[in-house]
Formats: sequence, C-alpha cells, structure tokens
Amino acid sequence: MVTIPLFALVAMWVFAAVPGFHTWTALRDAGTVRELVVEPGERLAVELRREHVLSAEYLAVRSRRGRAVLAGQRERTDRARAELRDAVSSAEARAALNPETTAEVEDLMRKVEQTDALRASIDRGAQTPVTLAKEFALVPEAVRAVASGVAPASDPLLHRDAHGAIAMARAADRLDGQRALAAGVLAEGRAMTAAELREFAALSVTREALLKQGLAELTPELRVPFLALIESAEYAKFAQLEKRLLAGDRSARRDGDRVSHARWRTVADRAASAFAEAIQKTADTINERAAAAVTDARARAWGVGTLGLAAVVGVAILAGWMGRRFTGELTRLRAVGATLDDAKESARAAVAGQTRLQETAERAIGDLARRSQSLLQRQLRMLHAVRRDTSDVEAVPRLLDLDHLTIRMRRHAERLIILSGGSSGRSWRRPVPIGDALRAAVAGVEDYRRVRVYPMADVLVLGTVVADVAHVLAELIENATTFSPPNTEVSIRGTCTDSGFVIEIEDRGEGLSQERLAQINRRLARPARFDLSDTRHLGLAVVGKLAVKHGLRVKLSHSPFGGTMAVVHLPRKIAILPEVGEEDDQTEELVGVARRLPEEPEESGGPTAAAQ
Repeated sequence: MVTIPLFALVAMWVFAAVPGFHTWTALRDAGTVRELVVEPGERLAVELRREHVLSAEYLAVRSRRGRAVLAGQRERTDRARAELRDAVSSAEARAALNPETTAEVEDLMRKVEQTDALRASIDRGAQTPVTLAKEFALVPEAVRAVASGVAPASDPLLHRDAHGAIAMARAADRLDGQRALAAGVLAEGRAMTAAELREFAALSVTREALLKQGLAELTPELRVPFLALIESAEYAKFAQLEKRLLAGDRSARRDGDRVSHARWRTVADRAASAFAEAIQKTADTINERAAAAVTDARARAWGVGTLGLAAVVGVAILAGWMGRRFTGELTRLRAVGATLDDAKESARAAVAGQTRLQETAERAIGDLARRSQSLLQRQLRMLHAVRRDTSDVEAVPRLLDLDHLTIRMRRHAERLIILSGGSSGRSWRRPVPIGDALRAAVAGVEDYRRVRVYPMADVLVLGTVVADVAHVLAELIENATTFSPPNTEVSIRGTCTDSGFVIEIEDRGEGLSQERLAQINRRLARPARFDLSDTRHLGLAVVGKLAVKHGLRVKLSHSPFGGTMAVVHLPRKIAILPEVGEEDDQTEELVGVARRLPEEPEESGGPTAAAQ
C-alpha cells in the first residue's frame, strides 16, 4: 500500500527533473556552439568581407600594390579559417552539436572550403563585381544560419532578441556587399552596369528590410545602438552616397562632384565600422544574458533534482512506519500536482505568446509588403510617364526592362500581402477578358518570351477576382519556366466545360515524381498556415491560399511531353462563358506577350512588343 505512492513520487521526480536538465544541457550546448563555431565564424566573416573589398578593387585595376595588399589579407583570412576548422573539429564542439546544427555547420564548412576556388577564379579574372558579391556572401550567411539554429528557444524574449541581432548582422552583410561592389566599380573609374545596379539596389532594399525586422524584434534596450547608428552622421553620409549611386550619380553637376572611389571607401568603411560596433554591443549583451540563463537553468535543474532525490530517499526511509499518515502524504502529492498544473498553464501561456508573435510578424510583413506595393504602383506610373515623354530611343529598352522588373517586384510584394492574410487590393468594376488576365500573368514572369498562349474562347472573369486569378496563373507559369529547359516552350490552353473554364499550363521539364505531385496537390487543396521560416514554397502557398479563397481547383499532373501540367479550373461563379453560338469566337494566339490588366496603362514595346 505504501509502495504505490513511493513509485508515484519517483515518477513525478523524474518528470520534474528531466525537463530542467534538458533545458540546462540545451542552453549549455548552444553556448558552446556559439563560442566554438559562431564566434570564430564571425571573425572569419569579418576577414572575408575585407578580402571581398580588396578583391573587387584588385579586379578593377590589377596593380602590383593591390595584389600585395590582397595577398596579405588572404593570409589573415586563412588564419581565421584555420581557427574555425580547429574549433569545429574539437571534441567539445562535436559533442555540443545536435543533428540540425550539425547539418548547418557542415554546410558552413563546405562553403568555407570553396574559398580557394573563388580566389583562383579571381586571379584568372573570371569574376565580375556581381558574382563576387554573391560568392563572398555565402560564408557570412552560413554563419548566420548556425547562429539562428542555436538561439535559446527556452527563453522567448532572449530567443526573439537573438533573432533580431541576427537580422541586424545580415543587414550589415548587405552593407558590406554594397561597399565592395561599388568600390570595385569606382576603382575602375566607370559607372555601374544594369546588372551591377540591380544587385546594388537589391542589397540596399534587403538591408533596409532587415533593419526594420531587427528593430521590431529587439527589446528597447538593445535597439539603442542601432537607433544611434541610423541617426549618426556616418550612416547619413553613406545613405546620401548610396542614393546617388542608385540614381546613376546623375545628381552631380560636374564630373568633380561625382562619387569618387576614395570618398566612397572612406564613408562606407566608417558606416560598416559603426554597424559592426553596434552589432558587437548587442551581441555582448545577449551573450551575457544567455550565460545567465545557463546558470539559472543549471541551478534550477540541480535544485529540482536534489530536492526530488532527497524526497524519494526520505519517503523510502519513512515508508515502513508512516503508513498511518498516508492521508498526509496524499495531500503533499496533491500539492505537487497543483505545481504541475501551474507549469502546464505556464506552458500554454508560452505557446499563446509564440502564436501572438507569429501573428505580429505576419502583420508586420503584410504592412511592409503593402507599402512596397504602393511604391511599386507609383513607380509603374512614373515609368509609364517617362516612357511616354522620352525622346531617347536607346533609353526605351532599359525603361521597358525596369517596367517588367517592377511588375515582377509588385507580384512578390503581393505574395507577402496574401500570405499574411490580406488581399492584393486591385479589382475592376467590369468583367475582364481571360486574354487580358493571361497577359497580366505573363507580365509577372521573368522568362515571358518562352510562354505561348494558344487561342481560346472569349471568356470573361469577374473584375473583383481577376487580379487574384492572374496572380495564381503567374505563379504557376513562373514555376513552369523555372523548372524547364530555357529553350523549350511553356504552353497555355483554355477550354470551356459544363462547370466553368479550364486553363492548362504545360512545360517540357523533367517532371516530378508521383509522390511529389501528390504531396503538392495536397498542399494546394489544404494550404497550411504561412511558415515564416519556409521561403522555398511561397508561390505554391499563394496559389493554394487564393484557390481556397475563390473556389478554384488547381492540380498538377504529368505532361505527355514529360514535364508537368498545371490545371486551373475557374468555376462559373467567376468565369462568364460565351453564349451558345459564340464559342467559335476565340482570343488571338499569343507568344511571349506580357501586358497589364486593362485599367493600367498599356504601352507598346518591352515584353509586349517583343511578341508583336
């Protein structure tokens, strides 16, 4: 009779002690990985960023002095790389890695070992400023991935601060990328090419977005260094020069007023240094709090374990003669049960907090995306006005490329709006022909020239949903062009049925396995909630969300040509079919056509003119 309560107490002791020890060991191992992997990785990333700048300048001028300076920096980088190798290969580091962080560390080391091949290509002159920026960004980004994987999840506030600091570090990486890219171009004494300007602009936009994300996640105390940075004179000077470079430095009235290499290096180096100081201050604070969390977790774990063991031993000793006081023991057990209930309530509160954090992040992403959408709409109107008023024939193709790029950027912004629970906000009062919807969809695709739209019935789509229908079609067409050979056609056909209108998008790629097709179709039929960490399947997530919203049926299947066919069924509630006798009226065949929806300005040229 006494044995049962004794075993129950032992079980409760184990259940109470094990989570505490697990939390302690997890925090301890995370601290070890930060010390032996992340911190040496950060030092290597610093040296690689310096090597990036010198490599870009060497490629521009290829002088003996530049070669000597670059060789010295490579030696410093190699020392940091050797330090990271030794730390990662140590028994202490290996013991602290879990399966997830092991995969991230292995990926980091693979990218570290690619440095020699990158240097060889630089020495051969086989790199450009754009490719150099992408290659040198691999190791710092891999270091951020490892740091993100060891962020302390047991403390939600500390976990959020750690992710905010990582976002700031990624923003600093983008600034360093801009510094090196522009330094290489300016050292050569020329203006940026279109590709270099796009890369420079992409780094700028991503940096600002990461800054906003980091400020949103950091606590007020940790925001102070970054707010001071943003308001500093160094950052203001950097932003001013950046703006001039983004504008093609056309703001200079004389050649002497243009951004020089020396001026850019001075201003950008100071901004990068100030950014690094702010990140280091934040990292020091977070590391101190993480160390304190490890100490607290260890004390709690040993306290619970020791007290529980003492209780078990005491009950075992007293079990023989305390049978008559069994009721009192039950009271104690009920108290322990109440404590466990409190712990469960705390766990539920933590889960609710995580849910609120997810919702807050979605709202923030949606707000940023809506602002981006508004700016891109204005940019489209401005581009249209510039195209209409310009008399420079040579500038028209570049303006058209910018127009097409802006439309694609707007689609990406609308992706985030839709995934965060909003709507694109674009609608039409009257039904829109299906041909116009397809043109708008093709306009949002990078490789639009491969798309061929075959003649189909003159079906109308309700104006209130046509933007979403075009977005669904654009995502599927984008997938078709991305995952098929560049010299093949992506075909689009449409057919009227008794239940509505069916659109088939067919590519000539390698196709998908039956299992993968079934998995994607399940996700399209029952889309899950948007996962902020999963950025690889945004397009399919948008398709599934819009399909459920408007009653569309989207299904992928094998194509007779060996690729994949996406079938989109528009129900009669949104597709207005032609009357009997009018079904012979068909849209014209379109090859490589990309236009906007009717209420937006339609001009000749660009993606549209390429097909006409």
